[in-house]
Amino acid sequence: MTKKGGRVKIKGDGRKPKKFINKATTFEFKHEVLQHLESHTMEETIRKYFLSTSTVLASTMYKSVRRKIMKWKTKEDFVKQMASSESTKHLMRSRSKRGATTLSSELELSIVQWVNAIRREGIPVSSEMLRLHALDIAASAGIKDGFSASDTWIKSFLTRHKLSFRQKTRQGQVSGCDAENMVQEFSKNILELVEEHGIETIYNADQTAVFYEYLPKKTVDTTGTKTVWVKCGGKEKQRLTVMLLGDNKGNKYDPFVVVKTVPSKVADMRIENNKSRHGFGRQVWVEVNDVQKQTSMEIYGNKTGWWNSYLSMEFLTHFFGSRRKHDDPILLIWDDFSAHWTTEVTAYAKSKNIFLARVPPSYTFCCQPADIAWNKPLKDFMRKSWRKHLDKQLQLFQQKRVTNPEVKFKLEPPSRRMVLHWVHEGWQHVGKRSIDHGFKAVSLLFDERKTNDLMDQRLLKAMEALELVDYRVTAEQDIITTILTE
Repeated sequence: MTKKGGRVKIKGDGRKPKKFINKATTFEFKHEVLQHLESHTMEETIRKYFLSTSTVLASTMYKSVRRKIMKWKTKEDFVKQMASSESTKHLMRSRSKRGATTLSSELELSIVQWVNAIRREGIPVSSEMLRLHALDIAASAGIKDGFSASDTWIKSFLTRHKLSFRQKTRQGQVSGCDAENMVQEFSKNILELVEEHGIETIYNADQTAVFYEYLPKKTVDTTGTKTVWVKCGGKEKQRLTVMLLGDNKGNKYDPFVVVKTVPSKVADMRIENNKSRHGFGRQVWVEVNDVQKQTSMEIYGNKTGWWNSYLSMEFLTHFFGSRRKHDDPILLIWDDFSAHWTTEVTAYAKSKNIFLARVPPSYTFCCQPADIAWNKPLKDFMRKSWRKHLDKQLQLFQQKRVTNPEVKFKLEPPSRRMVLHWVHEGWQHVGKRSIDHGFKAVSLLFDERKTNDLMDQRLLKAMEALELVDYRVTAEQDIITTILTE
């Protein structure tokens, strides 16, 4: 049934219409009723002022109206006073004039300072925390009665001082100020390393988890439902590990993927699988190798589906194995994960003239380009692909239900091949602008002018070492001029 001008009701009878049983009356009317009650009975008074002569006086109505009149009688003096004045007799209610207890500007300022101080440390401030602190401030100032730090006071307090309750957008163990300082220090250290060793290309590599299913955290359901049940495909916790690599010139490289697989129980077969098939068995390798050829991604498998020192070596070998010791130096930034910093890994990087830089622990979200700008677009694409996968199944289900209304929907999870293709396509959708933005956020995106300046500085230092530059001060201009000697 559709309500005119409203929405279709799918449950219940909707909101009940107001009956307007309790009606406010003026002080003049209340005084008249009380005067009539002095010389008449309660029933006669009620019949005269509240019922027509034809209406039967029900017991429930009698009790209700009698209770209302007796309440007026307890305040008879006040009703008489209000009814005797021309300016107030037509009023239906009146509040007594009294000053509400509030805090002085100095006390409120101290609360604002307290809020700002703990917010700088990243500590959340709830409504109850603000209320309790305001009560403590009032008690310390000798205000014990009349001030309750009510919701109305909190709302007005926030408005007066241009504050408001905000939804959190990031959470972590370090504050925003600490993060900004760390970014500046990290960028400074990297630039000093770049200048010292004549590095022109900076790489960043970071591994991130990619899941098979992306079930939403919330769903639409009937209001008041205690148990909200959602169907999954049984792989909501299964994941891949994807190592992403890009450089500060806007280039990106094919992902390096780790898949969870069950290793062989036979030792010789396990060694052969690791050596010849990236850790996969013969049957699985057929599918994985086919995906590798189609996508150019390197795909490895192990028991946990996570990164380790062996994969760090394989990663460096795959992307930088063709380098020689005397090639131009490069810099690779990656996080503090122990598998990145084994003796074998650092020695191999040194043999290829690769300088390794460590992202400060707990600051990857602000110091690592991949965490800043690359991972989110990839994850967004994965969620979008999963939704499309679900939509296709829903369309097929609806078609089947036309012929068979009893059919039940079964959510099929995406296959390993499908998820691997999603990773490849998602990384293709991450453009040069995102790669650049990650390095720009930590001041490591070298534009042409900055690169030329670095080259000029290196050239000048080389000429100084060969004593081809002489610095002299001219008396007329009082500036240092650089003169090339013959």
